[in-house]
Amino acid sequence: MLWRKIHNIIIEIINWIMICFFIILFISVVLGILSRYVLRTPILWTGELSIVSNMYAVFLGAYILTLDRKHLRVDILKVKISEFENKKWINLYNLIIDIFVFCIIIVATVGSWVGVIGNMGIKLRTIPLPYSTIHFSVSISFTLMILVYINRLIKETNFLFKQYFKKQNGKI
Repeated sequence: MLWRKIHNIIIEIINWIMICFFIILFISVVLGILSRYVLRTPILWTGELSIVSNMYAVFLGAYILTLDRKHLRVDILKVKISEFENKKWINLYNLIIDIFVFCIIIVATVGSWVGVIGNMGIKLRTIPLPYSTIHFSVSISFTLMILVYINRLIKETNFLFKQYFKKQNGKI
């Protein structure tokens, strides 16, 4: 129960951080438009600020979607399996898909951390931040997704083993 409360607090904090990044994105885009077309003097840092805030908002949102299985995935087989109304097959399908996505996320996480480390010395043009700030948004999101998938894989594997042994014990 304590873990569930801590988890919910973390989700709430991430939601507020996403809202802040979207507000920063909106303000920087509006400032950029107003300065360029109304004042005829563009504010240079608004473009980079909008890119950074967009990256953080989108990739933190991707993590939130992953928690509820609302991320992009192909559910053609799941529809066919659900016609049989056999929960074991749906869980096996979910386990296979989750293993596949987990492997992809691990590769993407390693690549994003390489991007963070490799771009530490490069500065953004108008904002006094390293270029790796952009890659860091992807790294944070994918690292959090790895934790979600580890938890999901453990739960799905446990469920399938319990179903299997329950069926085996029933036959004996």
